Amino acid sequence: MDQGRTHTVFNQSPPYAGKNLFASDPILRSALDAVLDPQSEDELGRAGTFWGSHEAMELARLANVNTPVLRTHDAQGRRVDVVDYHPPITP
Repeated sequence: MDQGRTHTVFNQSPPYAGKNLFASDPILRSALDAVLDPQSEDELGRAGTFWGSHEAMELARLANVNTPVLRTHDAQGRRVDVVDYHPPITP
């Protein structure tokens, strides 16, 4: 047994990340085949690749752990009503 491992975990689903969510959805693909032009299909493919990536899964995990926080006032007591997200959204 490897050092640091105590047992084999066998009752967990395999990692979901690393998939193209658009290309791997046959029902969605068949529903859109008749109406998608090649450019839109390419764009959806790129979006599906990102949203199924390890990076997107990590961003989702961070969003679940670090919920948005409403800041109603700034340091001087002025009303701002700003929602802070993690990771911070930069314009």
